Parts: sequence; structure tokens; C-alpha cells
Amino acid sequence: RSRKILFVVTERLLKDPWCTRFKAHQALHQVIEASRDSVVLVFLQDVHDYRLSRSLFLRRGMLRPCCILDWPIHKERVPAFHQKLLIALGMTNRMQE
Repeated sequence: RSRKILFVVTERLLKDPWCTRFKAHQALHQVIEASRDSVVLVFLQDVHDYRLSRSLFLRRGMLRPCCILDWPIHKERVPAFHQKLLIALGMTNRMQE
């Protein structure tokens, strides 16, 4: 079974000092040093890339596109979001080379 780190990204998360010191550091070790694709980002609100990079030391380009999800604005899109989330969580941890 694969292990995933799920970040639900909000402005409040980006301001949390504990998150920026521990959670992001652990996630980066898995993504970069172990060559694992184990981080899934779920954006509940629009967050600019510079805020994401500055607070979590993550860039969208570090992750596969299917591991970056936006919470839908319209209720009828929630089932499609859930399907995308299940796909992202079910992916293998090994990045394809």
C-alpha cells in the first residue's frame, strides 16, 4: 500500500509555523530525496504560487499534474473531484522515469 501526504492548502495553512517547519520538510524529503511522488495538494482556495513556494517550499512543477487538485466551486463537480482524489491517492509512489 502506498503512503501519501495530503496537504489541504489554505491561506491559514500557509501561515501556520508548525506546518512550514515540519510537515513540508518531511514531504519534500519524500518527493525529492527519495524520488517519490507521494504528495497530493488540494487547494480549497486560490493560492498564488509564490505563497506556496515561500511557505511550504513546494512548487506545483515538483508534482505530477494529477496530484494537484482544486476544490470545485460548483456542487455538481464534487463527485468528479472525489474521483480525481481517489486516482491521485491510488497512484504508485514511484515516479516514472
